[in-house]
Amino acid sequence: MEKHLILGFLGKNLKGHPRLSDDVIAQFIRGNVPLGYDTVLTGINGVFERNCANVALAQRDAGLGVKLTIALTKQKFEIYLRFARDGRPMNDELKIIPQADDLQIIGGDSSLSARILCDRYIIDNSDLLYYSVSAQESDFRGRYISYYLAQNHPLKNVCDLSERSARALVAKEASLRYIRLHDMAVSSREIDKIYLRDWLAPAPEQLKKYFKNPEVTALHLLRDEGACDPKLLPLRVFFYVFSNSLLERIAEQHKYWPNSWAFFKDYQEILRIIRLARANDIEIQDFNVFDFLRYKSILREMLQSPDKK
Repeated sequence: MEKHLILGFLGKNLKGHPRLSDDVIAQFIRGNVPLGYDTVLTGINGVFERNCANVALAQRDAGLGVKLTIALTKQKFEIYLRFARDGRPMNDELKIIPQADDLQIIGGDSSLSARILCDRYIIDNSDLLYYSVSAQESDFRGRYISYYLAQNHPLKNVCDLSERSARALVAKEASLRYIRLHDMAVSSREIDKIYLRDWLAPAPEQLKKYFKNPEVTALHLLRDEGACDPKLLPLRVFFYVFSNSLLERIAEQHKYWPNSWAFFKDYQEILRIIRLARANDIEIQDFNVFDFLRYKSILREMLQSPDKK
């Protein structure tokens, strides 16, 4: 396995797309550390890059063993130096600069050319690059990043987060890593709010059609090939745990696939109750949200709890 690889983040949050959560970015950083990625490389050009930098700093300070390198223009660095010298309060992007482990200060004939060279530096030096850009004609930066990648790095290991399916793939990978981290036993009291949101289907009944042949559906959804529809994330999570934790421990597996729709409905109802309880500061009992065989008794206990009456 290669070591000292660089994980790059580049681009901006896009209008009409949900912001990539800090937790998902953290999952991506943590998940790549075992693969040899020990440096995060990004800029401070916009909210997306600043969020990535701050998440990397938080992971470093938590002892993960990653370093942060910031690429910034010479003009921006000089502004930071003036603010530091004069003791002036700094904005969010300037606060990141002294916390970075390394700075790559990029000059240029103009502020625009310097920003372009910063983007090129991040692209050129990332072993794996996550980028989010707009394809709109008016977005010069987005079009340039896409053009530069296509012309100079056609084989680079990249993930375009501006594609809806790619963003869903990020969410799926983060979810499955979270589940594996907890050995498929996620506590009802400790489940992260990100996953309470991501694993809940807005309209579970609309997913019933996927249970006509659940074994085939599970096999298809858990492949890493093709597009990743974000509406199907609740199904992907369910089938991942259902097939790996429940069926591996039960000799008569054929009895449980036909009942998978009933398990899924109970799973969704339990997540909804947990989310509602948290929103209203109601304490619930502690249990594994993937304890399928206890779902009926868990639901009875939750609904009969004095706090729920």
